[in-house]
Amino acid sequence: MTAPSEPQPQDKPLAESWEPHRTVLLHDEPGTTSAVLPAELSQRLHGAKPVTWRGRGDLAQVPWTSPPRGTWLVLDLWAGYSGLCVALLQLGMHFFAAAAECDADARRVAHENMPNIVHVERVEALTAQAFQPYVAP
Repeated sequence: MTAPSEPQPQDKPLAESWEPHRTVLLHDEPGTTSAVLPAELSQRLHGAKPVTWRGRGDLAQVPWTSPPRGTWLVLDLWAGYSGLCVALLQLGMHFFAAAAECDADARRVAHENMPNIVHVERVEALTAQAFQPYVAP
């Protein structure tokens, strides 16, 4: 039996050696208030594309069930890094999403991996009035 080897020192810490593969632009401008007008949220959704995965690796697919048919509107409340959207993508669903999360780092991570999600800072911004113009025939 051999003894475990000692970890080898790295030239740079991992955080310094990683280079982003694209520029990330969030919907929320730094320093803005958390209030989002219903018309603004509806406009963001009208301009959004269906949610897709843009992460660094492949997203595992779960073939054990057939996804619901059609296009869905997903409201991810207290979203964190939008785990709900990751799960729905793994199931093969076609959807648009609005996600509410107050943590800027979690919103940034979600936006880096799924740039088509419409992010808002506060759950209170996701009201029925905000979605009425979007879902109207």
